[in-house]
Amino acid sequence: MESKTPLWDAVMDRMQKFDRLSDLTAFRHETNPVQRNLLGHKMLLNWRGFVIKQLKDPLRKAIIIIGKRFSEKFEIKKGNTAYKNTHTLIDFKDLFLGYEDNLMRDDMWEAAFNIFIGEYEHDPYYHFRFDWLLEQFIIAILEGKWDARPEGFPQRNADQPKHWHPHWKEPAPYGGKYSIIAKMIAHREEINKLLEE
Repeated sequence: MESKTPLWDAVMDRMQKFDRLSDLTAFRHETNPVQRNLLGHKMLLNWRGFVIKQLKDPLRKAIIIIGKRFSEKFEIKKGNTAYKNTHTLIDFKDLFLGYEDNLMRDDMWEAAFNIFIGEYEHDPYYHFRFDWLLEQFIIAILEGKWDARPEGFPQRNADQPKHWHPHWKEPAPYGGKYSIIAKMIAHREEINKLLEE
């Protein structure tokens, strides 16, 4: 008998790989009233059409429009930027876009990077707040409050369901125990001791 909720079944199957990231039992049990109140449940199922049509699509289009206007006026390259961190962000952009292989999202990612890099380079308000946010990510990792991505994610296998967007070309192995975050977590006590000095 074919499932009445193929998307939900695919989500539940995929979430098996995320067990170590969080306690997802409430998400898995339809009889649990907590499940219906979880943000992920509401966005994926109850309000999926609204989220896509009214939130994500307009946001993606706005990013692309603004990114194109930005690119028409300003070229982002190392030769016309001053900060070392900006140069590193340009490298991140090139690396990310080399791995990302989704023709439906390439424009959005490039526009988002260009906007972000431009703001980082020219506006101290955003520049130093992002630096602060990055520091908080590192602190969260070293306190065991941030998990590494699971091994093999983002997925790149073409045999995955269409809606998982298997458009990632990072060389395997990646994620999980191969992630720098996983390595920092595994050695966080040693790192924290070094930081106390």
